[in-house]
Amino acid sequence: MAQIRVCQRCNTYAFPPLESNECPTCGGEFVRGRVPSNLSNLYPRKKFKTWESIILRDPCCYCGKRSNSIEHIHPKDLGGERHAWYNKAGACRECNSAKSNTPLLHWLIIREDQAEARRKNRTVRHIRTMLADSQVWSRELLSLPSAH
Repeated sequence: MAQIRVCQRCNTYAFPPLESNECPTCGGEFVRGRVPSNLSNLYPRKKFKTWESIILRDPCCYCGKRSNSIEHIHPKDLGGERHAWYNKAGACRECNSAKSNTPLLHWLIIREDQAEARRKNRTVRHIRTMLADSQVWSRELLSLPSAH
């Protein structure tokens, strides 16, 4: 169940983060609470299936390929809400399995570091190829008879 805030005066529910600790309805104070089980009926499973079908139409949120799986942005293992629409995004299977249960910002940093390492590797290989080609060309040019 999600951690929420409940107004002591009017029992209004609010999800963190909150801008202020004051209830906009009655002016009462919010305190920590939990979503009661009878509120789960407000969001039937059919609505989640509809959200999932909409999300799957979007491209992968990480690489832009066609999405074919539902990604939980905040991992379920780390307390992310399983059925909340705002915790879901479309992702391709490669990105979804690569992220696994890693927190989003941590995974994005790791991914960027890996991409930078690949770019550096490609650059080094390209420079080595150019140097090797230039050495071959310089040897061939030196071995040509002069045009004088």
